[in-house]
Amino acid sequence: MRDLKYLAAYTIPLATAISINFSEILTYTAVFYAFFIIPVVEMIIGKDDKNLSTKQSEEKKYLKIFDIMLYLNLPIVYGLLSWSIYNFSNFEY
Repeated sequence: MRDLKYLAAYTIPLATAISINFSEILTYTAVFYAFFIIPVVEMIIGKDDKNLSTKQSEEKKYLKIFDIMLYLNLPIVYGLLSWSIYNFSNFEY
């Protein structure tokens, strides 16, 4: 259950997709999310000073889900970049 926090890394690409897809005030969704929502949530939740034990660290080292989540970020970022370039090049006034 504690590993669900790693899925939060996918919320910034989601906010970016909303920013790219919509117009007017929603174009600032990613900026608002990254510079306002995330810091406020971190202030509310607080800092976690607990480290994993050596045994837990060794167990997590061999879980492939963390590698998959890391490598999945690369196509997401390049996909968002391609999508935004396409939208900018086909922008109609």
